[in-house]
Amino acid sequence: MQATREQIINSYQRVLDEISERHEYRANNYFNCVDDYSFGSPYHAAADSMVRNEAYNRMVYYLEMLDNGFIQKETRVDILTDLDGNILATGSKRGKFGEFFVIENGFVGIPKNLKTLEKKGYLFKNRVRTYRATFSGKVSQNGNAIFNDIKIFSESIEQPRVDDYGHILTNSNEFIDWLFEQQG
Repeated sequence: MQATREQIINSYQRVLDEISERHEYRANNYFNCVDDYSFGSPYHAAADSMVRNEAYNRMVYYLEMLDNGFIQKETRVDILTDLDGNILATGSKRGKFGEFFVIENGFVGIPKNLKTLEKKGYLFKNRVRTYRATFSGKVSQNGNAIFNDIKIFSESIEQPRVDDYGHILTNSNEFIDWLFEQQG
């Protein structure tokens, strides 16, 4: 049986109501001197925020599945190419001394300016992929949505985004990129 739009939204509202009830319960305990540590705790606020975000994402994914039969998700990943356009590395990493790419014979640091990389014989690009997948209804321990039947709908290589000062804006791999690679 497929859930209706109303059921999906009501499920999200129930989660919000539960969070509100827990908050009210902790506030009452605090003000009635039942305990003095459970109200206003950043840990409770963080936990409530995680639950709220997870419920919101589930609602959005379920509604998109209801409307389209699939989820469409776009990712932007950094790639390093040589001057001929051959991909040398996909996905930048963050280290002690900044961001870098791991290549076959070492690593290449990501400078603030694109011209610096070009002088070294490299080009910095972004791979933009649009995936279509089905939402499994599950999330990872880190709160990432788990998708099944992931397919690439479109892919392009684009110039990287830069800020107002010409500095490179980097992008990290997303969980769906990893899931796609793992499915075989």
